[in-house]
Amino acid sequence: MALPLYDAGLETVPLWIDGADAASSQGYTFPVYSAKQQKNVFMAQSASTDDAAQTADVALKAFSSWKRTSASHRRDLLLRAADIFERRKPEAIWIQVEETSCEPSWAGFNVGYGLTVMREIAARITSVFGEMPRTDSEAGLCLVFKEPIGPSLLIAP
Repeated sequence: MALPLYDAGLETVPLWIDGADAASSQGYTFPVYSAKQQKNVFMAQSASTDDAAQTADVALKAFSSWKRTSASHRRDLLLRAADIFERRKPEAIWIQVEETSCEPSWAGFNVGYGLTVMREIAARITSVFGEMPRTDSEAGLCLVFKEPIGPSLLIAP
């Protein structure tokens, strides 16, 4: 049985650009199919090249102020984000099960590990770790300056 490419009764998950819901500039959507339920569970927006470029521009604009924030402010923001994520853990697990048809135990592991990583990154923001490179001269001094270089792109499978 062929599934419909569009189901008007399903919620459409928007793009998220510049802190707000956004529709694809070309209006493209696609169904998210649950193998477990054998049906489409929601619609998702499909980003165009223009949408991706706009998102990159917004990230670069936000980075210009972010790079001037203190390390303790960044740490505190990540810890607050982790606390919000933990409060919404059941919802995050449910969304992952819906979207990927995985077992709830696997989704729970992923969410729990994500929380651990968020808190570990927050802890490292205000710490110094690693090694200083050696110089060729005994009298030489090596300095390392930590400098933010720009936004990163992550695409989870």
